[in-house]
Amino acid sequence: MTQACDPQQGDHAAQWETSVTWAAEPDTVDPRKFPAKGEPNPPGVMGEPVADITPELAGANMQRAVDGLASQARALLDQRSK
Repeated sequence: MTQACDPQQGDHAAQWETSVTWAAEPDTVDPRKFPAKGEPNPPGVMGEPVADITPELAGANMQRAVDGLASQARALLDQRSK
């Protein structure tokens, strides 16, 4: 399941941040270092499981981030034109 932009429960180096980074800069993320499926996140990683990230999830989360930014930009432009 894709997370919404800016997850309510927070995220630090977990599924959201790692997946968006992987989509934006694939050479900076090594999925071989992800925990095995079902294993907990490493210490200091807070949020949804990193083990569940797939290339498809990374792409979907990046699209959600882009869509959220575009929506905010449109809203700001609409306010400015009033």
